[in-house]
Amino acid sequence: MDLQILFALVGSIIGVAVGFFLRKKLVEGKVATAEESCRKIVLDAQKEAVNLKKESKLQAKEELYRAKGEFEKESRNKTRFITIRPRAGALGKTSFFLCAMSGTSTATAVQTL
Repeated sequence: MDLQILFALVGSIIGVAVGFFLRKKLVEGKVATAEESCRKIVLDAQKEAVNLKKESKLQAKEELYRAKGEFEKESRNKTRFITIRPRAGALGKTSFFLCAMSGTSTATAVQTL
């Protein structure tokens, strides 16, 4: 009878030890998987941050070039806009003046009739 108790006690100790090591290996595997998953998430987030930064810089450059082009187009249109205004001269003659709209109101006599 003492031998049976001894075998039961030794078997229990061996079972607890085997269970402990199996549990340890399972937990280590889960931890390793979780750590790898975390590394992948961090790397993906860093790549996405870099891409977003590049995209925002590109959008800012595009907006700058669009605004610059719009400004230049508007400037060209203002300098090309010419009006001809008749103006009565001193002796009843009509003079025509070209007025270039370039921010100043300069007039140049073109022809006197």
